[in-house]
Amino acid sequence: MMPSNELRIVEICDYGKQFAEIYYEKLDKARHNLLKLFHEQSTLIWNGNRVDGNGNIAEFLERLPSSETHLLSVDSQPVEDLPQIAGRRMMSVLCSGRMKFASSSNFVNFTESFLLIAEAGADSNVWKVISDTYRNH
Repeated sequence: MMPSNELRIVEICDYGKQFAEIYYEKLDKARHNLLKLFHEQSTLIWNGNRVDGNGNIAEFLERLPSSETHLLSVDSQPVEDLPQIAGRRMMSVLCSGRMKFASSSNFVNFTESFLLIAEAGADSNVWKVISDTYRNH
């Protein structure tokens, strides 16, 4: 049996991978459903452009040209308790891959970093994005 800290890390890695698969599936095929993944007080920084609030983020993402995403890597780590969010589980999810928008014929490399927070309740496995930073490179 794994010690609880190792089990927690394995669990977070699984949740992070599941989140990334769901997020990019929705980004590519069902953007109207992305609102559900963001906390109401979330922040998105997309190539240096800041957008605050889940409604504004959903509108911003829906205005982007349609996309096709190929994930190359997903790394998830637990985030230790922060005083401002006492008692809530958090994780960081770092994704990299290649993305092509309908407005371009070429794929571009990207990195996207998410900070997720578990919904209220110590055992909740419902995660919401509170911070999302996307960058083409």
